[in-house]
Amino acid sequence: MDPGWWGVGIGALGLIGGAIGFVRSIFAGRSAARAEAAAADALSRSAAAAEESAAALKRANEIAEASLPPDGVLWGLIHVRDARYVLKNIGNRTAEGATLHDMTDPDGKERWVRRESWEPVDVPPGDVIDFLVLSASGTPNVKVQLRWREGDGPLRTDDTTIVV
Repeated sequence: MDPGWWGVGIGALGLIGGAIGFVRSIFAGRSAARAEAAAADALSRSAAAAEESAAALKRANEIAEASLPPDGVLWGLIHVRDARYVLKNIGNRTAEGATLHDMTDPDGKERWVRRESWEPVDVPPGDVIDFLVLSASGTPNVKVQLRWREGDGPLRTDDTTIVV
């Protein structure tokens, strides 16, 4: 074979290889563009998900803060059953020297509230003062007053009317 033909054959092979490389680069360019678009889309979705997560975390914190007990002493009246009631300290501080007073009869002649002891008690958060409310036909709404202190603070009062 003529050595010139060898050169033509090798040149033809180089041309074919170049053509194949060119076609592959076109497809690779398209793939790279698609990969770049997919990466941009994924980045956008990740940013949106991060914003949603931050908003959800903020809402969860607001809900958690709202469910914390109020600062100080706060009372909740609970009707346990029949004539039994409790005043529960639902705050986060101790009510010191708490006393319950029957304020139903201004003259103090009739008592509608009964307790085992009328002595002052310290009521930590979550604890209760229990009492009975007597009722009969014609019983007026019972009024009780709770008095207590928080630390060195002033005497505080809370008036509650119980509809019997």
